[in-house]
Amino acid sequence: MEQGLNLVTIFYYVGVSLALVALGVFAAINWEDICRWGRVAITIAAMMGIGGTGLYINRRTPYVRGGGILVTVGVALICLVLFSLGDAAVGRENEVFIDEDQLGGATGLQAISLLLMTAALVRTRIAMVSLAVAGQVVAMTATGAVWWLGTDGGIEIAWIVAGAGAALLITGTILRWRVPGEYGFWFNLPGHIAFLYAFTWASFEPWGVGYATLYVVVYAAILLLSVPLRDRLYAIAGVIGIYIFVFRLIADAFADSPFLPLALALLGLSMVALAIGYQQLRVRYPAVRGIL
Repeated sequence: MEQGLNLVTIFYYVGVSLALVALGVFAAINWEDICRWGRVAITIAAMMGIGGTGLYINRRTPYVRGGGILVTVGVALICLVLFSLGDAAVGRENEVFIDEDQLGGATGLQAISLLLMTAALVRTRIAMVSLAVAGQVVAMTATGAVWWLGTDGGIEIAWIVAGAGAALLITGTILRWRVPGEYGFWFNLPGHIAFLYAFTWASFEPWGVGYATLYVVVYAAILLLSVPLRDRLYAIAGVIGIYIFVFRLIADAFADSPFLPLALALLGLSMVALAIGYQQLRVRYPAVRGIL
C-alpha cells in the first residue's frame, strides 16, 4: 500500500481524529457522572480495544497505516489509564483533572507513561507510535516545568518546552538517518510543533530588537538546514516561522493603520507566489525533488 500523504491516509487521519474528538466530548460531558473505578474500567477497555484492534489490522491485513494509527491512539491512552488509576486510588473529590499540589505526582505518572510508551514502541516496532512517545515527552516537560517553577505563566516554561521540542528534533534527525522507517518523521513532527509554539511564545512576549533578530535567525537556519538534511518538515517549519515573523512586523507597523488588511492580503498572496515558485522549481530541476 502507498504510504505517503494520499486520499486514503487523509481519510484515516480525519476519521480517527473525528472519533477521538467525539470520545473526548463524551468523556468531558459524562466523566463526573461515572464512578472512579468505572473510569478506570472504561479507559482500560478503550486502550485495549483500540490498541488491540489496531495491532490486529497492522499485523494481519494490508492496511498497515490504519492499524498503526489505532495502535498509536491505544498507546497514547496509557497516560489516561494511569491518571484514572491514580485518581481512583487517592479517592479525591476535585473538579479539576490535576490539582496544583499534585503536579509532582502527575509528573511521576507521566514519566511512567513515557517508559511504558517507549516499551510499546520498541515491542511493536510501529513507527507511528513514536508520535505518542514524543507527545508524552512534551506533556511531561510542561507539567514538570510548572511543578518545578511553581507557576504556569512564566516565560521560563516556554523556554523549557522549546528545549524539549529541540531535543525531539535532534532525536528525530538522528533516527531519520540511522534507523530505517518513519521513526524520525514522527519524532520531528511534534518537535517542530512544540518548538514553534513555545519559541514563538518566549520570543513574542518580551518582543524587541534582540528577540526579533533571534527569532528570524533561528527560523532562517531551520529553513537552510532543510537542504543538507533533505527534510521537507524543516523547510515547512522554516517558512512558517519566517512568515510568523513577518506577520508580527506587519501587525506592529500597521497596528493603527487602515492599510493593515491590505498588508495582510499582500502577505497571503506572497504565500501563493511562493507555492507556485516551489512547484515550478521542482518541475524544472528534478534534482530538487531529492532535496525538498
